Amino acid sequence: MKKVVITLIVVVMVIGLCLLTACSEGDQTYGNTGDIKTSDLGTLDQSEKDNSSTNNDQNVQADKDWYKTEGNYEGDVVPTKEVAISIAQAIFDGLENVGNIADYVIQDVFYDEEDHVWVVSFWPEMEDPDEAWVGGDCNIALQQTDGKVLRIWFGE
Repeated sequence: MKKVVITLIVVVMVIGLCLLTACSEGDQTYGNTGDIKTSDLGTLDQSEKDNSSTNNDQNVQADKDWYKTEGNYEGDVVPTKEVAISIAQAIFDGLENVGNIADYVIQDVFYDEEDHVWVVSFWPEMEDPDEAWVGGDCNIALQQTDGKVLRIWFGE
């Protein structure tokens, strides 16, 4: 009877230790995330934006060598038109204080083969598709190789 009780206690302790270890590994944060969790994605108010990069003493990434090449992804970050559209739309949706652009939609996507740059253009949707649009557009240029935003500009 003693052997059964001791075995049962050991089994419960091992299971408890495994559960405790698994739970603590799930709480890790990576990079510079601060107190922001993936479940909190959405629009941040200004106080959250201000705090998202300041309260990170315990979360600072140890290896801040941003130009290190070992282990880097080697492919194009923006390989297709669809990826360029997704990234540009996310950037466009985050633009603030730029006037009345709420009715703008993606109207054109151009790939510059010489410079390996995607240019995604937004302007209001026209009732008549044959109607010409001059100025007032918003353009976002994305570097194909690394996804860098090269330029955001508005036509006049």
